[in-house]
Amino acid sequence: MSDHSLFIFSVLVELGLPLWVMAWCVATPSIRPRAFVILGAVIPFLLGYGYVVLQYFWGPAEQFQWAVWAMWSMSLAPFIACAAGGWALSWLPWPRPLIARWLMGLVSPLAFGLLVVAGL
Repeated sequence: MSDHSLFIFSVLVELGLPLWVMAWCVATPSIRPRAFVILGAVIPFLLGYGYVVLQYFWGPAEQFQWAVWAMWSMSLAPFIACAAGGWALSWLPWPRPLIARWLMGLVSPLAFGLLVVAGL
């Protein structure tokens, strides 16, 4: 796989998954509690992508050009791991409120990162 095709695949996965989950949430309201956990798990990535892209457009482009091209490919595996972890956590029946489920998903990447650092 070439760098360019990996870049395209990464962008499609990392932007397509949240869009698909949001569309799934709108189409099937009964699935919202599960979708909120998955969205919470990938929000930190999306915020990071947004920050780098905004810096690219409004900051010195030379500094952020490499970051814009590299961030998608380099974060694909952690993104998929956090999305899968959010999906696994979404099967828990508690907490019931949607905001609490979203926060549970939001905290999960930090927990996964700590597990990786601890070597578990």
